Amino acid sequence: MKIRVKFIFSILSIIITFGVILNLSIRHILIIRMETSIGNSLNEIMYSTREAIKYRLLA
Repeated sequence: MKIRVKFIFSILSIIITFGVILNLSIRHILIIRMETSIGNSLNEIMYSTREAIKYRLLA
């Protein structure tokens, strides 16, 4: 019975560790994509404003 308990405990420890690592990696990827998306949106808005268009026409 002790071997079975140790086996179950080790399997659960591995699953919990894998879940935490997977959660952190997915969160990191989503944060990077969100920052890139927000940056691209801000650049698009900045370059489509009236002042930016006037500056490009005059330059």
